[in-house]
Amino acid sequence: MPHDPNDEENHDHHYEGGIPILPGPMEREEEARAREKKEEREYKQSHTSLQRKILLTQVGLVVFGMPGTGIGLWQAYVAQESADTAQEAVLLQQKEQREGRLIAEKQLVAGMEQFRNTLAQMKKQTIAQARSATAAENAIEYSERAYVTTDVPQFGTADKEVMIPIVNHGRIPSGTGIVILHEATIPANGPHDSSPKVLLEAHWHHQPVDSIIPNSRVSA
Repeated sequence: MPHDPNDEENHDHHYEGGIPILPGPMEREEEARAREKKEEREYKQSHTSLQRKILLTQVGLVVFGMPGTGIGLWQAYVAQESADTAQEAVLLQQKEQREGRLIAEKQLVAGMEQFRNTLAQMKKQTIAQARSATAAENAIEYSERAYVTTDVPQFGTADKEVMIPIVNHGRIPSGTGIVILHEATIPANGPHDSSPKVLLEAHWHHQPVDSIIPNSRVSA
């Protein structure tokens, strides 16, 4: 039977000069220890390789997780900034609303005050216009009517008569009327006599007169 060197690793015996030699007890024990060491070494190598892979996986997770963490932190920062901006916008809007209400209240007060002043001014103007209209109406009434007065008396020494002129200063005829004359006689020592007087006689007289045209006179 020819010798196959590859069979030496798969059998407990070996060949020397074509003759199979079986191992002794010591050789079997050494071979068992060698196999145990080989299996332990292979186990350690496998375990170390697994630990290395786990470590590399964890490092990869940390390394590749950092951008995600940074993005999360950036998103949280942006969200906080947005919330602060929104809160500032709300506060600003509330402030503008308060200022708007104050301005509206001031404008309302000013408008009411202006309305009262305008109303008072209109009232004054209305009263003044009414008075002016009344004055104009009275002026028209006075100017468009007869205005009869007496003038300076005229004394007639020859016939001992006193003529009293009656004048129409108006713009329309006076119409017919009655003149009532009262006369009293007292003694006097001239026009400047201021001594007490004694009434000598007194008379009164009704005299009808015709209509007096404007700017003319009659005598009574």
